[in-house]
Amino acid sequence: MLHFLTRVKIGLLVFMQIIHLSDTHFGNHQPAFDLQKLRDAMNSLSDLFEKPDTYLVVSGDITFQGNSNGYIQARRFFDDTWLVNQRARNRFLACPGNHDICANSFQNFDTFLYGIRRNHDTDFSNRPHGLVKFDNIAFLMVNSASHLNHKYGLIDFQSLKTYLEIEKNYLDSVEHRIAVVHHHLIGFQENDTSTIRNALPFIALLDKFEFHLILHGHQHSQISLQLGKSKMAIFSARSLNYRTSSLVNGINILSYEKNAWNCDPRVLSADNSMINGPSLSKIG
Repeated sequence: MLHFLTRVKIGLLVFMQIIHLSDTHFGNHQPAFDLQKLRDAMNSLSDLFEKPDTYLVVSGDITFQGNSNGYIQARRFFDDTWLVNQRARNRFLACPGNHDICANSFQNFDTFLYGIRRNHDTDFSNRPHGLVKFDNIAFLMVNSASHLNHKYGLIDFQSLKTYLEIEKNYLDSVEHRIAVVHHHLIGFQENDTSTIRNALPFIALLDKFEFHLILHGHQHSQISLQLGKSKMAIFSARSLNYRTSSLVNGINILSYEKNAWNCDPRVLSADNSMINGPSLSKIG
């Protein structure tokens, strides 16, 4: 049985929480874990899902190697977890990754996302970014694979700059501004060539518009940084269900507490017991 080991918080007032998934890679023929056990693990967080100030964010690579069938698996997974019991569709957010390029387009991704959200706030077939607007929080969803190259990330910078300038009045009106992108912004391996190529101007632009948080995935690694005048917190997420020899599978639970974003990482590791299966545990 998959389960989460939860942290007990005493004396902390939590205003907002984000369940951050990335690199789910549905459609992979060699997944690390059984999908039903993953569903059970996700549903162990149902108390968080029920809260109106909890958001589920997936930072790309919904499917695996452009496999359109992966979106069918993904839709069933989120139907049975996030959407069960009529939870809010609009608090599910996702951006594409390089594995979401199907037949040289993002049409399959858009169809998947519309099936959950039931709106066209972020259709990536026709534009590389979009804002998902709430009364006090703005999510900027950015497609770092819009250039249709699987090997590296790239931001459509001029288009994004113009877009943010147009939306400046709205951005100034909300307390929280969060950017979500797939590719990582800073390389951390010697042979890593897949970072966002124009990450520096992208970071500077987000800093100018006083974004407070950047979420990304891609490298299946846990990263925590703080950058810029606005002291943007940057968190990356592990993959959710990817076969590998190391502990790269898991999720992050981010909480806004005492005027700061804090990350509670949970890791999926294989249990030796054939009865219990793998477990999703807090580390650090």
